[in-house]
Amino acid sequence: MISSAKPQLIAISLGTIVKTIAILIALAVLWAIRDILLYLFIAFLLAGVMYPLATYAAKHHIPKGVAVIFFYLLTFGITGLVFGLLVPAFRTQASAFFRAHGDWTANVVGWSGLQAFFKDSIQNAPTIISSLEGFQNQLHQTSQLLFSTVGDVFGGLTALVVVLVLAFYIVVEDSAIKDLFR
Repeated sequence: MISSAKPQLIAISLGTIVKTIAILIALAVLWAIRDILLYLFIAFLLAGVMYPLATYAAKHHIPKGVAVIFFYLLTFGITGLVFGLLVPAFRTQASAFFRAHGDWTANVVGWSGLQAFFKDSIQNAPTIISSLEGFQNQLHQTSQLLFSTVGDVFGGLTALVVVLVLAFYIVVEDSAIKDLFR
């Protein structure tokens, strides 16, 4: 069946194109600074948790900074206590696991397996060279992963310090924040 409908004309103005490009640029900028926004959000949440303690302390003539530091010490103390109680239990459980499964791992990689490996390896010297090259590549990848992990740990610790400092100043200098949101 032949349709007699006229084709529709869709017109996109220059303003619509400019608005679309501006929105895409704004989204790209927000994506680029997403970590900073996350740190600020967490700092505001932490400051919101600490603010009642700080105002209570200020009413009783205790500086807000002292109250915030007390809160941090209490929080880190409780966290350290929890880890201190969990690590010995974890170590005990891991030790019991390896004692229970030690015979199984000894049977998988036993002395006879090592003897057979070395006997075959001596006969196949080129295989040893390729194995060593593979080991060298694996060592290189492992060292890269190790340095990446160390960098991530220090980056996380830096982020923690930044969030704690931001939350500290948000609570202590609450008048500046109140003026900002008025």
